[in-house]
Amino acid sequence: MVSTRNCFKDSRGQDQPNAKRPRLVMRREGVLKLLLNASIWPNLPVERASDKIIRFTCSSTVSSKEAVSEPPKPGSYLLRLPRKDQCDELYNAIIKTRDSM
Repeated sequence: MVSTRNCFKDSRGQDQPNAKRPRLVMRREGVLKLLLNASIWPNLPVERASDKIIRFTCSSTVSSKEAVSEPPKPGSYLLRLPRKDQCDELYNAIIKTRDSM
């Protein structure tokens, strides 16, 4: 099971224009294994696939043995949340962050 709590964090400080970009970070519940670590950029393709599902395309920077020899490749991700209101909140936060860049 994947934890949906705190899966989105805007890491930019309001008074720090040179701060790192905001990221989508997803970890496995319990063991906290990193599953997704993706930067949000101004043209990030994100859409609602259904009431509880968000689809986005990004290059995840999760480290692996293959990542040493190859650059990250774009991938399409479907993120299913348990409730519609959680999906609405996350989608709106991603869009707001993306559009404010």
